[in-house]
Amino acid sequence: MKNRIVGLISAVVLVFCTILPATIQSVTAQTIEPPPERPIPEHCQPGEPCEDENGNRYIILDDASREALSSAPNGIGDSDDYGYTLTETTYSWIDASDGIDTNIGNSGDSTSAISLPFSFPFYENTYSQVYITGSGYITFENYGWAKSEFDEIPNQSLPNNVIAPYWKYHNYGNLSRVYYKSFPDKFVVEWFSVLDSDNELYTFESILYPNGNIQFQYQTLPVISPEYGWWCSTVGIEDASGVNGLPYWDYCDYPEATSSSSVIFTRPAPSARVQITPLYQGEFTYSSEADEFFFTLYNIGNLGADVYDFDVFTSWTTTLHEAESGNPLTDTDSDGKIDSGSIPQGGQKEILVRVTAPNGLSVGAHNNTSIDVTSSLNTTKTKTATLESTVPAAFAQTFGYFTESEGRNINSELIWPGVQMDVLVGQHAWNSYEPAIAETPDNHFIHVWRDYEWSEDYSEGWILKYSITDKLGRITKAVTNLTTINPSPNMDTADFSYSLAVSSDGKIGITWTRSLYDDANGLQNYNIWFAILDTAGRITFGPVNLTNNNEWGSYENENMVEVYDSNIAAADDNRFMITWTKWSQVDGLENIYYTIRQSNGTVVIPNTNMTSSSGNTDYGYVVLTSLTNNRFFISYVRWEYSDPYYYSYNLFRVLDSNGITLKPESELNYSIDDAIQLTGGNILFTLTYGNGIRYGILNGTTYVPIYVSATITHPSNTSYVNTVSTTKDANNRGILTWTDENGRYLYYAYVNGSNGGLLSGPFISHWFEEGISVNYDGQITTTNSWQPASGTDLFSEFSADLYGAEPGGIAILRLTYGNQALTTATGPQLTLTLPDGLSYAGDTSGIVPIISENTVIWNLPDLEFADVGDFTIYVSVPAEDPIGTIYEIGQSLTFTGIDIDPNNNIGNTEIMIATMTYLPLIDR
Repeated sequence: MKNRIVGLISAVVLVFCTILPATIQSVTAQTIEPPPERPIPEHCQPGEPCEDENGNRYIILDDASREALSSAPNGIGDSDDYGYTLTETTYSWIDASDGIDTNIGNSGDSTSAISLPFSFPFYENTYSQVYITGSGYITFENYGWAKSEFDEIPNQSLPNNVIAPYWKYHNYGNLSRVYYKSFPDKFVVEWFSVLDSDNELYTFESILYPNGNIQFQYQTLPVISPEYGWWCSTVGIEDASGVNGLPYWDYCDYPEATSSSSVIFTRPAPSARVQITPLYQGEFTYSSEADEFFFTLYNIGNLGADVYDFDVFTSWTTTLHEAESGNPLTDTDSDGKIDSGSIPQGGQKEILVRVTAPNGLSVGAHNNTSIDVTSSLNTTKTKTATLESTVPAAFAQTFGYFTESEGRNINSELIWPGVQMDVLVGQHAWNSYEPAIAETPDNHFIHVWRDYEWSEDYSEGWILKYSITDKLGRITKAVTNLTTINPSPNMDTADFSYSLAVSSDGKIGITWTRSLYDDANGLQNYNIWFAILDTAGRITFGPVNLTNNNEWGSYENENMVEVYDSNIAAADDNRFMITWTKWSQVDGLENIYYTIRQSNGTVVIPNTNMTSSSGNTDYGYVVLTSLTNNRFFISYVRWEYSDPYYYSYNLFRVLDSNGITLKPESELNYSIDDAIQLTGGNILFTLTYGNGIRYGILNGTTYVPIYVSATITHPSNTSYVNTVSTTKDANNRGILTWTDENGRYLYYAYVNGSNGGLLSGPFISHWFEEGISVNYDGQITTTNSWQPASGTDLFSEFSADLYGAEPGGIAILRLTYGNQALTTATGPQLTLTLPDGLSYAGDTSGIVPIISENTVIWNLPDLEFADVGDFTIYVSVPAEDPIGTIYEIGQSLTFTGIDIDPNNNIGNTEIMIATMTYLPLIDR
C-alpha cells in the first residue's frame, strides 16, 4: 500500500516596499531567489520533522497527518503550571527600528547583556538584563551562543529562561536586522525582515512589561499552507529550569500566528507553589534490592517560606530521607505527615527515596511509587514524583553519559532478572559519543564509539575506538583506536554510521562511513570501510575501503557523491553481508549496494547494485537483519517523485548468503528503524512514532505480519523519540529500548515473540540529569546469553601457565579470583602451596596472609556476584638451581558453603629458572 507524501512546493515571494518600516523604505529591495527544491531525506515521515541538507527542519504531510494537525488545538487559552496564561490581544505594532541595532548577522549570534529599563519578574526570579539572539528568542542567561535548533517548551536542555516569539533557524539578508528599544513602560525587541530557507520574510517582536506580562506581535509572516507543510519552529516562554513553560505552538507544530496578529502571556498573581525535578524516574531492580532515587524540591512560590508534606503511595517498602545527611524525614510541623521542613522562598532541598524490592520477584515484576508533595500554605498546590522499579529480562545495553567531574564515560550494563552490573568501558573521555555494543559467542562484548582527535598540522576529526569486556564486565581489550584521523594537513575526518555484527566463529565485523573534508578547497569525499576483529580484539582483516570512491565534490559545485548508511549482519555460515547507500548529485541517483564477505574477509559477492534508481526514484533507509538458514532480511524505502508529489514505498527483500534472492522486492507498509529475529523464528521490528514507538511481528518464513502494535508512549516523554533498539532473550521474547530526543530517559518494554503481546512496560530504566549519547543506528542493546547460577561459583586462576625467574631472583605471579554466581560467598580463603625450595616474598593484596610452612593463606572479604580481585605474588627461588629447573605451584579458593563447580577454583602454574632477557622498551 503506497503512502502518499505531499512534497513541499515553494513559490517566489514578491516583496513590496509597503511592508517595510517608513524609516528604511527608501532602501533598494533585496532580490529574492527562487527557493531550492527541498529533498526528502531517507528518514522523512509524513507529519514528523525532516531536515534539509543544512539541518533546517520542516514538515511534510500526507492525508492522515494533515487531518490530525488541522484539528489540533493551539495554545490560546492555555496556562502553565506556574500560572502564566496565553490569550489573543489587540495587534498594535511598536516600531523599534529607531532604537538600537544589535548588529546580529546570523541565527547563531547572541548579544552581550542588555540592561532593561525596569526590574522584570519572570517565573520565580526577577531580572535586570537580557540577551538577544538571532534565532528569534531572548534569554536571561549568558550562554555566549544562540541555539538555532529549537526545542519543545518546556525542555530542560539548554537554553532555558527563554522568551521565544519565533524560535527557528533564521537567515539574514541585506535588509535583515534585530533592534531593541527601551521605553519607561516597556522593552521591545524586533526581528525585522529575517528569512527562512525559502527566502520568505518574517518581521515580529517581543514586548516585556514591568508587571511581568509578555506580548508577541507579528507584522509580516509567510502564508502557511497546511497542504504543503512548513518550516519548523517553536514559540512560547520557559523558566530557568526548563521544567515550566507555556508554548503558543510547540516544536514543529503548525504555526498559529499570522501577519498583523498578537498574543500576550499574563503573569499570575502571587501564590504558593511547588516544583520538583525530575517528575519521573525509573530503575531496573531485583529481589531484595534497595534502589535509591533523588529528586529536588523547590519553593518557587512568592508567599515566603513553605513546608511541604509528603504522601507516599506504593506496595513496596519506601522511606524518605534528607539527601545531604541521609537522615529520615520527620513531621516537623506536627500535622501528622512527614514533611520537608521549612524551605525559604527561592530555596530548595534534595530528597532521597529508598525503595526496597520484596523477595521472590521474576521478570516483569513492577512497582510504581508515587509521592505527592503538597504546599502547607496552599494545599491545592501539589506535585507528584513517580518512581518506577522494574525487573528486566536478560540483555546488555550501552550509552555515553556526562558528568562535570569525570567528563564523558562510556558505560555498559549487563542485565539479568536477578542482578544488574554497570561496566565502565571508557572513562574521562570528553568527546566520546554514540557507543554501540554486540555480544560474541564466548559471551564477550565488543564496544565501539566515536571520539574526537586533533593533530599539530590542523588535521582533526572523529575516529572510532573500541574495547572488549567479558561476561563479568572485566576489560579484556583496553580502549584502542580502530581508526585514525587522515594525516593530510587541514583535513577534517569523520568516521560515523558504524555497524557491528558477530559471526558464529567469533569474528567481529565492523563497517563505517568515512567522510573527508579538505579545508583548502572546500571539497568532500565519502567512502565505506570494513574491518574484522577476533574476540581478543586483534584486527584480522582490514581496515579496507570497500567503495574506493575517489570523487571529491561539494554541494555548491553540484558534484557531490556520497556513500553512507553502512549496515552489516552475519549469517550462520560465517558470512557477513554489508549494505550502504550511494547518492550522486551529478545524476541525481540514489541506490542501495551490497557485498558479501567470508569472516576472514574473502569476497563472496563483490560490490553489487541492489536497486536501480531512475531520475525520479530514490532508495535508502536500509535496515539489515540476519535470519536463520543463512538468510538476510533487508528493509528499505523507495521514493518516487511525480510532480508535484513525492510517494514513498516501504519495501523488503530476502537474500541468502550466496546473494541469491529468496524473496523478491515486496511491500512491508512500515518504515522500520530496527529488527531482529527472535529465538522462536519470528521477526520483531520497531519504528519511532512521534513521542512513542510502534513494533510488529513478522512470520520468520512467510514474512507476513502477525501483529502490529498501536503507539506506546510514556507520560514522561513530551518530545520526539530519539532512537529505538531491539534485542532478544532466550525465551522467544523481544526487548525494546528507546530514548527521548534529549537523552534524559531510557525506556524499556518486553514483548511476546509469538503474538506480539506487551508483557512489560513501557517503563523508565534510567533518568540522566545531563542526558546521554546513544548509537543512532539501533545498536544500543544486544543479547546477554550467559546466565549466572543461583548458588555460589568461585573461580581462581594464575594469569599464565609458566613464569620465569633468574637464579636467586624473584618470580612475579599474577592471581585472579572472584564469584560468578548470584549467592554471596562468606569467609573465602585463598591458599597458595609452594614446593620445597621456594619461599613467599610478599604480595600486593593489602591483606596480611597466614604463613605456615609451604602454604600461604589469605582470608578474603565476602565475595558477592561479579566481585573480582587480582594481585601480584612474589616468590623467591634458590640461587644454586641450574637453568631449566622447574617448580610447580598450586592454588585453591574455598569458602564456608558449597561451590557449584569446585574445579574452577583450583589450579597450578610453573616457575622455571631461566636467564631473563629484556627487550628495549620500544619493542615491548
